[in-house]
Amino acid sequence: MEPIQHTGKAPLTARTIVKRCIIIFAITVLSLVISFGGALWIIFNGPSERAKNEVSQTFLSRGATKWVVELFLTDEELEQMQPDGQQLRPIDE
Repeated sequence: MEPIQHTGKAPLTARTIVKRCIIIFAITVLSLVISFGGALWIIFNGPSERAKNEVSQTFLSRGATKWVVELFLTDEELEQMQPDGQQLRPIDE
């Protein structure tokens, strides 16, 4: 009978599997937040004024996403983007 050789690895338990799944999920969410945040930062601070205006108007036209624009632009910048006679920012009720 041969002696059992220890490989140095801990046995794979349910707790280890759950920890790994949580770590993978957290890394995935963090990667998505950084990617989308970086893309929005490039759009709002990049060289294209038209892209900034279009994305801003799109986010502001939706009630649930107007906070995204407020993360990147000040009130003065929003007023400068306002077309003649039109209201860019939605009215808060």
